[in-house]
Amino acid sequence: MFGIGKKYINKMTKKKKEFELCICKGIEGYCIYLNDFRIAGNKPWGGGKNIKTWQISLKDIEQALKKKIKKERKKK
Repeated sequence: MFGIGKKYINKMTKKKKEFELCICKGIEGYCIYLNDFRIAGNKPWGGGKNIKTWQISLKDIEQALKKKIKKERKKK
């Protein structure tokens, strides 16, 4: 799935059925973390402040990515 190994996904989902998605604001702007792994935006140097946190499932993540990819493919 999208560059992440199937074994890694299976290992993660056995431990947790839900993931934490967090929007963080640092001095350089906003960033997004998924289970404490920054997936978008600048690193919040010097700390940062959690603006909003959600608990989401792997199914929610997959559906969102599939919808976005499908939408982008239609544009081409």
